[in-house]
Amino acid sequence: MDVYPFSSPAQDRPLEYDILKKRKLNCTLIALPLIEFTNERRAIKTSIHDCIGGKISATDLAHFLIEQLEDTIAITKVHLLSNI
Repeated sequence: MDVYPFSSPAQDRPLEYDILKKRKLNCTLIALPLIEFTNERRAIKTSIHDCIGGKISATDLAHFLIEQLEDTIAITKVHLLSNI
């Protein structure tokens, strides 16, 4: 018996993406590891398959999100972010 009653985030990701895509929204789905609350900047790794690292700094996440506001290439894609 599974003691954790909720599905894992990785299992929900394809369903979330399908829902967003069907609604024809200009959006980007971002999956994150642990968010580290620090001002430190490190290299970011984006992947469409898996999070490479175990955490990302809040500062790096903020910079990535700001860049996405002007970058239309990422619209309707899934990003898995982490620091490397």
